[in-house]
Amino acid sequence: MRATNFLLKPLSYFAFNEELKNILLKLRKRERRTIRVSNEDGITVIDIADIIFAESVGRVLKLHTRQGDFRVNDTLANVEEQLHDSRFFRCHRGFLVNLYYIERVRNNDILIGDAVIPISRYKRDEFNQALIKTMGERF
Repeated sequence: MRATNFLLKPLSYFAFNEELKNILLKLRKRERRTIRVSNEDGITVIDIADIIFAESVGRVLKLHTRQGDFRVNDTLANVEEQLHDSRFFRCHRGFLVNLYYIERVRNNDILIGDAVIPISRYKRDEFNQALIKTMGERF
């Protein structure tokens, strides 16, 4: 364990709360992971936590993020390899989804906002296990 600061007694709630916020902010910055993708604007750095899902349509790869959509000059397989994170799951040959953003699963579809993402029959059981594991990690 590493000390970041110390608090003197008597400890006020406000001081404790502010120190806790600072520590959490430092941890988030340290854990922040990014990928670099090539698109029509050049090279863009995207925080992995902001990626909602990736969609391959023909020869075009679209990354749907919290900041908007990016058309990327890469393959879904390459992006999946770069992400290599337990929160992402390849639910279909054309989709890679961030399990943290799933709002609902209906039959063989994932619902995230207005997007309806298919789940392959062959990946259904593996998807359910990954989703349950991710939900356990989050809570």
